[in-house]
Amino acid sequence: MQTSPQADRRCGFVHRQDRRPVAATAERLPPLENRLRPFQSLEQERGLGESTGRVEPETAKKNGRTARPSYGIIDSQSVKTQYDSEERGIDGGKKVKGRKRHIVVDVLGNLLHVQVHAANLHDTIGACGVLRRTAEKHPSLEAFSGDAGYRGTAVRFVDEVLGLTLHISEKIKDGFAVLPKRWVVERTFARLGSFRRLAKDVEILTATAENMIRIAMLKLTLAKCA
Repeated sequence: MQTSPQADRRCGFVHRQDRRPVAATAERLPPLENRLRPFQSLEQERGLGESTGRVEPETAKKNGRTARPSYGIIDSQSVKTQYDSEERGIDGGKKVKGRKRHIVVDVLGNLLHVQVHAANLHDTIGACGVLRRTAEKHPSLEAFSGDAGYRGTAVRFVDEVLGLTLHISEKIKDGFAVLPKRWVVERTFARLGSFRRLAKDVEILTATAENMIRIAMLKLTLAKCA
């Protein structure tokens, strides 16, 4: 089946007669450093991710809650990465070679903290640094919630070091069931998965991977304020 050049252009293809050498196309693109410089300046000079957000309090007020969070929900997601990315590992439980995204959200799904590290680091160990940083950024937090993967080290760390409580959600029944409060962080991961840049971790640096999640959350949080 043959198609006309006009139909090929409408479908996004280039007709054989109009093809150009790859080298000629690449010459028209700006240098790579010029394309990366805007985002690098946003990360380094403006300190993207270092300061707390200012949009979340407006979302809380709109839903009739206090501006400062008092309860955090933690979870992780293992994703595949590129071959030359820093901090790579194998998550034996999920059979994924790459990185692990750790996020903490409040009861409304607003992002409190994000940290990306190697996937071979167990949840109960990797959560210690994540929860410590979250408690430092949000002193109003009184307790956290996590699944069964955070039992043991993380529970003791939160109790002895942070002086808070980490509630462990247990299964209600065998099979699929919606757990109270746990569904909020699962919904956040589902919404982040709709962003093509986050479908797979294609960033070389973990700091850039974390900032991509923050940028996506900015769009989601602003949509709640509309």
